[in-house]
Amino acid sequence: ISLFGTTDYGNNSAITPLGYVGYKFNDQLSISGGVTFVAATREWSTSSRWVMGIDRSMANTFFRPSYSPGVEFAGNFLDGELAWRGGVWNSIDGSLSGVNRNGTSMAWAGIVTWEPWGKYGLGYSDMEIHDEPALRIGCSGIHALSQAVEATNGNNPEDTIVRLSDGTPIATPGALGPGSQVSQFRMQLATVDAGWKYNGVGINFEYYWRLLDDFVGTGPFNQQSLFDQGGLAYVSFCLVPRKYELYGRSSAVTGVYGTGQEYGGGINWYLKKSRQSKLTLEALYYNRSPADNTLYPYRAGFSGTAIQTQMLVMW
Repeated sequence: ISLFGTTDYGNNSAITPLGYVGYKFNDQLSISGGVTFVAATREWSTSSRWVMGIDRSMANTFFRPSYSPGVEFAGNFLDGELAWRGGVWNSIDGSLSGVNRNGTSMAWAGIVTWEPWGKYGLGYSDMEIHDEPALRIGCSGIHALSQAVEATNGNNPEDTIVRLSDGTPIATPGALGPGSQVSQFRMQLATVDAGWKYNGVGINFEYYWRLLDDFVGTGPFNQQSLFDQGGLAYVSFCLVPRKYELYGRSSAVTGVYGTGQEYGGGINWYLKKSRQSKLTLEALYYNRSPADNTLYPYRAGFSGTAIQTQMLVMW
């Protein structure tokens, strides 16, 4: 049983409860139900405690779903070498686009992971300092109908506002042509990812393909479907094992309405030589960001440089 809350102001309440109740039958099958991550990308399904740097990438912020009520199944086979998780959720987002929806808009999502050379470890960092190479290969995806929601002041930053590749919310009047406004659409997202760790070095990639179509609303629409794609990459190296780590990161998104990129890097200092306490200093440059989230430096359509620091402590 797990319960988590945030004071970030959401669409429905100033306190947003997240949590689930689950039961593990055996290594091959566990079932949980509640408000959880919609498992549709590698970086989104990686806890914010284990991501590289301050938080998740621009590309993942653009493509990912959010939290939603749902039922998830998970398990592993071949002594943990092959793992899977997936299920059905209320929508890609449990806020206005999900809970307050009109009609049915269920989201089906899942992730498959293969670790043929042994345990890959948490996140993208090689804090474990593998003395033998570790490899992780995976894929994930989502199929969903969703209500189109405009960005409004006071949104919970974790809410997913689906946007065009120039950062415009798809529900914005005129987004797909003069006089048009989308009220519902279908979202299909597919990703592949790969990672390699050895002797303090970590190299990780993820690539995204997204198709939006079946638009409902006021037309006509200039586009009957929208295809966007993008990717991310992280490279890291532990200067001092389990203590000082340098990393570089980049991501990009491209589509019919434009292209955006980010580049940056930083240093992680693990104060207690463990993941339980980490001080991060990071610098990012992004160009025409298609993503927007008030917890991150990303602002839709903007370009600029962000210098950030974060202290993370767990107990």
